Amino acid sequence: MSKAKSKTYLFHEISSYLPLLEGEEFDTLVEDIKLFGQIEPAVLFEGKIIDGRNRYRACKKLKIELKIREWKPSELIGMTPLQFVISENIVRRHLNPAQRSEIGLLLLEEEEKKAKKRRKETEGRPKKLVIEKKPVLDKKEFGEKGRSVEIVAPKVRISGVTLSKAKKIKQVAEKEPIIKKEWEKAKKGEKGVDTVYRKAKIIEKLPEDLKKEVRKEKPKITIEEAKVIAEIPSEVLRKQEILERERVKKRQVSEIKKKKDLAEGKVLPKPKYFDKDASKVKAVEDICKKAVDGLTFAGLEGYGKVARDACIKMMKILFEHLREELKKAGEVAPKKVIDSNAY
Repeated sequence: MSKAKSKTYLFHEISSYLPLLEGEEFDTLVEDIKLFGQIEPAVLFEGKIIDGRNRYRACKKLKIELKIREWKPSELIGMTPLQFVISENIVRRHLNPAQRSEIGLLLLEEEEKKAKKRRKETEGRPKKLVIEKKPVLDKKEFGEKGRSVEIVAPKVRISGVTLSKAKKIKQVAEKEPIIKKEWEKAKKGEKGVDTVYRKAKIIEKLPEDLKKEVRKEKPKITIEEAKVIAEIPSEVLRKQEILERERVKKRQVSEIKKKKDLAEGKVLPKPKYFDKDASKVKAVEDICKKAVDGLTFAGLEGYGKVARDACIKMMKILFEHLREELKKAGEVAPKKVIDSNAY
């Protein structure tokens, strides 16, 4: 292989619907062409590459001239440039369902144009009595164009349902940037078509205030959470629910950070009580609970002045005792309230 300055070519927009090879896959292609040469020529249409972009990139990297040929339509087959690109790549490329759906939607657009043209040609002609098979797709879900979907889907090796879902996703994505991002993730293999379709259906039915929230760069709630919150009929209450969920999330994040710091030794764990200590703490808790429950003015209603005064003095004595104990422990003690040390 003689190394020379290779000619520069542009990519035809038809070819852009297929993902380029990256990483290890592209490196393998470069190594293969380096060892065995470019076996299949790249195909040009209107002076631009419609098939062979990866071979072109590999040759550019190796600094060798790209082998090319012009695409010529076949009257016998009646294949369009788009159909040619798909037929050349759909089998040999490892495409995920979202990538296949993206390509399928291009073919679907062509097929629906043909169907529309056929309908116009047959208008006014007498109808023949035919027994139609039950459509595979639900017309309520996917519309009246299920026939075109069923024609196209096998060509890109996906189901008609998947292609119809992709079509719905693309329609919603035109208005909702978040669904557009989700679809891009699906084409990269990071999301499933069903997952993105479900989100598209949810966001389409959301009230406008929740749509605005999930459209934000950093939304406070997920689309799934928005679906649940949408059941609240009041916009004011929906906002309150979002704020409450945000507070809960912050607490959860804080708790996770504490546990992470504990696991990494950044903070020391709180000392645990021994059995004897735990018993003492429980005894003090019981005493305090009885004092708090029993020593109340509400509990003295209906009793005479003598009983009331006696209970008040007992409360003062208890208060003074606690003040002295807090002072001994070095804690801040409340101001002295009585001088008597006994009842």
